[in-house]
Amino acid sequence: MPGNAEYRANAFLVLSRAYDLPATWPEEMGQLLRKGFVPWQENLAGLAEAVAAQAECLDRRPRIAQAHSKLFIDPFQILTPPWAAYYLDPQKQLLGRVSQYAAKAYAEAGLGRGKRQTEPPDHVAHELEFMYYLAFYEAQGDDPVWRVRSIRFWNEHLGRWLPRLADSVAENAQEDYYARLAELTLAFSRVIYAELDPQTLNDNMATN
Repeated sequence: MPGNAEYRANAFLVLSRAYDLPATWPEEMGQLLRKGFVPWQENLAGLAEAVAAQAECLDRRPRIAQAHSKLFIDPFQILTPPWAAYYLDPQKQLLGRVSQYAAKAYAEAGLGRGKRQTEPPDHVAHELEFMYYLAFYEAQGDDPVWRVRSIRFWNEHLGRWLPRLADSVAENAQEDYYARLAELTLAFSRVIYAELDPQTLNDNMATN
């Protein structure tokens, strides 16, 4: 299993795009999905191929967009809320303490709300992109703070709710794209649990 932060960065960025509005996808979305998970050939590449094949079917894009709306943004009944607060806050309060945790983590890492200013900071695509940001800077040098931040954010926050969101997507998916994406998300989460073991955080803090 690869331990390279660059691999994690690429995969987190692609997964963030995969949960975003289909209208925002880059033209090479299918190719990005394939490349993003190549390092995990046995574990994830096959699942990513299935998602990529769905994303590349241009005649399916309208149905995928409709399924996205039903899952994540339907004004009458959202089937799978895309915010951490729904899964981690007993009151399911948007812009409450769970959202504030995410916003504080972004600020401590030098980030503002960025392009997603219309969304709460704990939106799944936003949090996945933040994990990309942390892994990207971890891959740039020897400063352990970036890995420490990745370990903390994953184990204290995103890792606690992303698999639950994926389970909900799998249960409510009305398009095969999202059923396959849920499988990929769950498998990827298991990989990241192993790579970002909290014991690594303890080791880093003991030696710095």
